[in-house]
Amino acid sequence: MRRRHCSFVLMLRFCFVFILFTLLLGSCGNQQPAMPDDDFSNYIPPEDGSINTADPVYPYLDYIRAQMKMVDTIPYAIERILTINGMTVDSGFVSKDVFKKEAQAFLDIDPNKKGIRENYTEISFKDNTLGLITFSISSKQPGLTLQHADVLVHPDNHSVKNLILRKQFSGGDSTVEQTLLWKDKRHFQISEVISKKDQTLYNRVLKIIWDKPLE
Repeated sequence: MRRRHCSFVLMLRFCFVFILFTLLLGSCGNQQPAMPDDDFSNYIPPEDGSINTADPVYPYLDYIRAQMKMVDTIPYAIERILTINGMTVDSGFVSKDVFKKEAQAFLDIDPNKKGIRENYTEISFKDNTLGLITFSISSKQPGLTLQHADVLVHPDNHSVKNLILRKQFSGGDSTVEQTLLWKDKRHFQISEVISKKDQTLYNRVLKIIWDKPLE
């Protein structure tokens, strides 16, 4: 009788250890990758809404790099959609290398770089309609490629909600005006109006989506 009791106790202990091990293994397997730190709460707007030209403007390149690191860390299915003159000409899933290549358009100009910073001014204001703070960076010269940048952040933690860049440049026989939109943790879009010397206009929209909301 005593032997049966001991065997029963040992069996219970074995079952308990097995269940505990299974639960621990399952929790490790479901653990999500660590999210990169993209909190720029240390960048606080001054009380008068403007900054001195010697001070850095909002470091949105750091934000973009943090977003790119996040996409590189998590196994997203990345979708690329190309539209020309309102018609979708190409769509499909692409690699992270393609994502990084297309995202470089947000990183090619750093308004905080030495020799460039003095060409830009920045003001900040709160949009009561949107409930967001906007850091608005503007070029002093019409000939610069980066003409404008708006960084929209939450007033509580100063995390970025949207980033909008406006660029212009010439290439060959064309003049290009770009509007670049980055929606936090969702997608980015590059819209181009291409003007040819013969007055022909093309509208090109490239959209990269890595976290499409459920419909």
